[in-house]
Amino acid sequence: MHFVFEMMFTGTPAEELLQRELREEAFEERSVSAPMYNAVIDDEQALYIRAVVTQVWNHSDELDEIIRRHAKGWRLNRIDRVAVAMMRVCLCEILYFSWIPNKAAINEAVEILKRYVDPDVVKFVNGILGAAAREHDPEIDKRPKKAKKPEKPAEGETPAEQAAEAEAAAETEKPAEPAATEAPAAPEIPAEPAAEDPV
Repeated sequence: MHFVFEMMFTGTPAEELLQRELREEAFEERSVSAPMYNAVIDDEQALYIRAVVTQVWNHSDELDEIIRRHAKGWRLNRIDRVAVAMMRVCLCEILYFSWIPNKAAINEAVEILKRYVDPDVVKFVNGILGAAAREHDPEIDKRPKKAKKPEKPAEGETPAEQAAEAEAAAETEKPAEPAATEAPAAPEIPAEPAAEDPV
């Protein structure tokens, strides 16, 4: 989200920003004001960050159009910029990263935003993301909920066989999404970022 936020302000292309910022030295510099950068990221996390930042850069117009469509009565430039950056990341996951469940993407976006913006903005963003997820997959609300995994194996079935069956079922069945409400009308959303902008 921090990198997407930075791209919004500077217009720096994704690849240039990633080459400059996705380095141990750059993380050390950022860690002075943002302790989360003290962590060392592994290859898988680096690949994820690269993929998100690149997709947001390549599809920013499409992502912003989705936000506009569901932010009823609000111009994009009137929505908190941190919130817009987070929505771009989450929408990128919903649209292009099919292995990330929509519910998980939205929940994570909402939890992160709580650190930066007012509760009314968080609620507003949750409504937009929920509506966008339903638009992307209209069958979400009709899909039956996934059955709970039995506590013990069926007769004649080993725990390993049971686990394999559950794993296969999980791959073919997407988790049901929570019913998301429409974005609330006219929340108090500042035009500028919250006081503590991301680094």
